[in-house]
Amino acid sequence: MIHADHKRTADSTLVADVVRTLREGAPVSVSLPASVNSTNLARLNLYSDALPGLMFCPAVYRDTAGPVYLAESFGVEYGNRTETIHAQWIPATESFRQWLKTP
Repeated sequence: MIHADHKRTADSTLVADVVRTLREGAPVSVSLPASVNSTNLARLNLYSDALPGLMFCPAVYRDTAGPVYLAESFGVEYGNRTETIHAQWIPATESFRQWLKTP
């Protein structure tokens, strides 16, 4: 999932956990380092047979210190040799963090 690791799950509990986190979780202030790259920033692609053709893609940020955050909306502002990421990061649950760690 993070970087080139593609993971799949049909675990409805895990999917519900992510959706509940995004709906009910409180955003926190996260200072992203200048070295944010594809190794710690990714998307989570959620889709369902009940809604064919529709995909929900919240952003996922894994801090090098260990915490994992989700963001429902995510934008990148490109400036003169800089990139500024705009998102309201919500701490992920322990079950989601553990799922990211499993092969």
